Amino acid sequence: MSVTAPRTPLRSTNSWDFFIAHAGPDKAAAEHLRGLLEANRTARVYLDSQRLVGGNPWQSHLKEALSASRVSVVLISRHTPKAWYQQEEVVLAIELARDEYVAHTIVPVYLKAARRSDTPYGLRRLHALREGSEGMLNVAARLLQMLKQPRRGGTEALAGSVRRIDEVWSEAEPAYGGGTGIPGQYRRSFVLDGRDLVSRERRQELQRITRGGLRRKLGAEKMEYIEVLERSMEVNKALWKKAHPRRIISGRERKRAREAVAAMSDDLQAVLDTIVRAGFELDDHYQTIRGIVSRASA
Repeated sequence: MSVTAPRTPLRSTNSWDFFIAHAGPDKAAAEHLRGLLEANRTARVYLDSQRLVGGNPWQSHLKEALSASRVSVVLISRHTPKAWYQQEEVVLAIELARDEYVAHTIVPVYLKAARRSDTPYGLRRLHALREGSEGMLNVAARLLQMLKQPRRGGTEALAGSVRRIDEVWSEAEPAYGGGTGIPGQYRRSFVLDGRDLVSRERRQELQRITRGGLRRKLGAEKMEYIEVLERSMEVNKALWKKAHPRRIISGRERKRAREAVAAMSDDLQAVLDTIVRAGFELDDHYQTIRGIVSRASA
């Protein structure tokens, strides 16, 4: 199944603890698990059958919810191999979980009668829970235990977001910047030093902000938003890779690649704006990115 990158930013004003990915015939099991998790009264669970309403754009809403979730719970059954929408959700969840900077976890849950051969590619090595041997009540209890793990601070998430900007731009710039990018040795970097976010240029420290300092500048709501934004960028990057600029051989493919970059533009702009609000200055490298992504999305 091909995926078209949406023009709207994959962000949400909500933040979810669990995103339940399931095949259509497993809706009842998914709703049962959702009820057990929400009985805790602190867990926030995204389940499409409960959250989507008539007229909602299915694809963009589910990707938005996935990027705003801490844990992807993948229900595996004999229906999974033919569940194309669930397969797409799994691919995007793996993109989130594989990045060391992103606080996202995948937990496979084998429903009764599920076989190992039903497991989606990329999930076989992950620790799994099993309804058949543990019961769904114990599965829910073990998932809720994961919420006790400490959340990362905003400095880590913001450093990861800036790092992702440079990863994407190093490959996209030749196609969109006309080769006018600033050489890497002159770029200002935003990196972690312990839990502090540090701005450096030619290895010389320019500015430093602590995790507490960032919270005081941005507030609790913005700190949580940074984590959502970071996961959103990773989802958009996965979509963008489907139209990688270096594979462009025709005007039509170039148009598709530009549309994919446009889908990331709001996320890129939001990260750069957050850096400025945190008290950091942007050099020519990041100002150039800001200008080009604005034109790409126009």
